[in-house]
Amino acid sequence: MHTGIMAFIEFFIAALLGIIILNASKGKNLTLSLHLNMVLLLIVLMKLVYLLYLAYHDKTVCEATKNLYC
Repeated sequence: MHTGIMAFIEFFIAALLGIIILNASKGKNLTLSLHLNMVLLLIVLMKLVYLLYLAYHDKTVCEATKNLYC
């Protein structure tokens, strides 16, 4: 799969987590939900930046996997 498409999908996941965080901050379950969702949003944003970096340098996901694990 092309890294640009994966970055596009990851952007929507980050947006959904942002909506969940906004909803949790206005609701009653602030302490339970907010910290977990902030950590998940941080991980998603790091992955999005990495995928955008790969797309900018025209690398595939297979090349990225080789660089990470080999």
